Amino acid sequence: MQVRTELEPQVPRGSAWPDFWISASQLEELPLFVDPFDAEANFAEDNVRNTGKPPADFDRSKEQLRWLGRVLQAFPAPVRQLQAWQLEAAWHDYHGRCREDEDRMDELLDDMKPTGDSDDETSQADAMAPLLPPSEPLLVPQASSAVTAGDRSSEETRHHMPPRPKRPENIPEPPFPGAISVRQMLTYFCLGDSVTDGLRRALRILGPVAGENAAISAVDLHAVFLQLGARCLAPCLDGDGRPLDLSLDQLRQQLGLEPRGVISASSSAAGAVAPSRSQRTPQLRAADLPSSERVQRVLASSGLSSRHCRVDLAALFPPISANDHDALQAGQAQQERPEQPSQQPS
Repeated sequence: MQVRTELEPQVPRGSAWPDFWISASQLEELPLFVDPFDAEANFAEDNVRNTGKPPADFDRSKEQLRWLGRVLQAFPAPVRQLQAWQLEAAWHDYHGRCREDEDRMDELLDDMKPTGDSDDETSQADAMAPLLPPSEPLLVPQASSAVTAGDRSSEETRHHMPPRPKRPENIPEPPFPGAISVRQMLTYFCLGDSVTDGLRRALRILGPVAGENAAISAVDLHAVFLQLGARCLAPCLDGDGRPLDLSLDQLRQQLGLEPRGVISASSSAAGAVAPSRSQRTPQLRAADLPSSERVQRVLASSGLSSRHCRVDLAALFPPISANDHDALQAGQAQQERPEQPSQQPS
């Protein structure tokens, strides 16, 4: 929170927290990697080197910040608003392809559709009509208006699809080359020892309003869950082009954020009435979300849990025991030993 307190006054006019950029010099002035007990100086005093000149003081905190700034400059993150639009557009395109496949299969499996042979037979019958005796017209009962209206409404509902989301205008861009994204930097620092700890840190630091009791919208919660503006979107692994990341509507549905009366894009296009104030999406408190079982279930099912906790390096690279170390050294010595030519009997 101290870093947020230092950065909030630096938000440019027209920008929102934390979607803005800072320079490398501003990053080096942040209270990160602080050494309040002078551990670096005490270590240098206890391990003085025997040199002709006394060694200079080493500011490890500033050097670490300088290295961090170079890493963030070398790997800039995409803009959050642009990533959110790309994800929604990818889901729209996927649903559009699924609708086209359904229509194509319905057309192929439609047994009542006239074929080319039936058209030719009908045309030949029409050509011979003057030579045939007149017959009584076949009376076919007309379908009721209720049935036709129901079929028409179901067909319109099935084929209706909301328009493709438009690319947002006035997307923020880095003000100068080498600018460092504040959202990207803080997202990496918000990783915790567990999923609950990391999510609590991310909601407190990356939320639009600081504080435990601050309310957060579904759009901001979606950006925090997927770490938009800090990580790239997950690539499509299946051949159908289905996105792996959750869309905003899917997140709302899985978290139960759509109460009664909320209209979807399809129902709003059909002329539905907007819900009243009491029926709208309830406010979310940042303090209640990390411990929610539904939130934990959504993160686990979508593969987002590992993004909010640190990686245990000891588990990835377990230390080698003394016996394994001796066996490894013996194997290396045996490989380095030159092979002696075998003596064949004369």
